[in-house]
Amino acid sequence: MRIDAENFRQKLQAVGQTWSLPTLLAEFIQISHRPSSGAADFERLIARDPVVAARILKIANSAYYGQSGKISTIRQAVVLLGLNTLRTILLGLSFRSTLLQMRGSSLDYRLFWRHSLAVAAACRSLARMLRKGNVEEAFLAGLLHDLGKILLDQIQPFEASQSLRQAVAEQTFLCTAEQAVLGYDHAQIGGWAGELWNLPPALWDAIAVHHTPSPERKDGLLSALVYSANLLAHSAKIHAEKVSLPYADSPAIETMLPGLSHDLPALLQFLAADMAQAQNAYGSLENSVA
Repeated sequence: MRIDAENFRQKLQAVGQTWSLPTLLAEFIQISHRPSSGAADFERLIARDPVVAARILKIANSAYYGQSGKISTIRQAVVLLGLNTLRTILLGLSFRSTLLQMRGSSLDYRLFWRHSLAVAAACRSLARMLRKGNVEEAFLAGLLHDLGKILLDQIQPFEASQSLRQAVAEQTFLCTAEQAVLGYDHAQIGGWAGELWNLPPALWDAIAVHHTPSPERKDGLLSALVYSANLLAHSAKIHAEKVSLPYADSPAIETMLPGLSHDLPALLQFLAADMAQAQNAYGSLENSVA
């Protein structure tokens, strides 16, 4: 049954109460805000979960983070990578763990994870190339940019499937089909969720406008990064859906991110290794059932 935007927002509040941060991640964030905290505090916290500790060390030693074979303890990970990067790794692991438990009707969660991770890696790389913004915040924005697709699939599965079928049949943008079926789209849903769940404003704003950015926005670096990274992932044929859908390529990346000296083919070639390394570091969802 189709529900209007206000009722959908109310359902998002209920979902937010059940999608609480894993205890380890929540405590990590709390400790990171204490001025007196040191590497030993984080080491003791993460050591409580040997499985998570092993996964963190595996990712920390991957080629993606440039520390291959250098990190043998959590304390070394804190010192060499920094708290922001360690928090990003924990968030990435938590998001992947959540997706592994998902069952839906319109989303292939394996493809969804692969696409989300590619966009996250491209966001991080673009921020580093431009030497602007927080690279870890950029990674997180890219990772969560399609959050609304998950929520739509879980809350309105019939309408999510209907929107996808209509987009394929008409060869139109998925957001256009969602607007026709529901009156709102997955980008808006992701933005609503971020606002309701108290994500940083720049983060949920970037999620909300990742298909409709404006070059004139003075505070829109993060949204420009997500839009551009999403375009790059789709151009590299790393899609979130099994079917082929049209994808907007306007405005151009060089318009959204002035200062980049690469055209689209050169950017794709430059970022291909980063996207592949992120996939190798965080792993796939091949053991999940879409």
